[in-house]
Amino acid sequence: PYFSSVPDLQATENQVPTKTWSDSGKTSDFVKKDLDKFTKSLFTAYTTDGDTLKLISKGLSLNKGQEFKSLDQATYEAKGGDKYHAVVQITMKNALGTHVENYQFKIEKQKQSYFATDFKHTLPEGKKE
Repeated sequence: PYFSSVPDLQATENQVPTKTWSDSGKTSDFVKKDLDKFTKSLFTAYTTDGDTLKLISKGLSLNKGQEFKSLDQATYEAKGGDKYHAVVQITMKNALGTHVENYQFKIEKQKQSYFATDFKHTLPEGKKE
C-alpha cells in the first residue's frame, strides 16, 4: 500500500483563497446605523419570533435551534431608490458553541420600516489578497 505523510495533504497559505471585506456601498453613517438596527432585529426575529420574521422578511424560516449573538460586520450597497444589497457577518450560538455565519440579501425601505428578501448564506466573490 502507498502511504503519504499528513503535511503533504495540508494546503499551504498560498493555496487557500481569501476574500476582502470592504464597504463599497458608501452609505451614509445615518443610513448604515438604521440598516444595522434593522439587521439586528431581523436576525433576532430569525431565532425567536416567527410572526415578526414574516412581517419583515421573505425567505427565512424561524430557527429556534440557534441564538443570535451579534452583528460583527455589515456593508450596504445602495441599489437605487431605497434599495440596498446587504452583506453581513453575524455570530450565532447553539448547543455546540458559537460560530460565525455570512449572509447576503436585499433590503428595501417600505414606509417607516424595511423588508428583506433574496437570502444567500454566502459571501460574494471577492478579490484574492
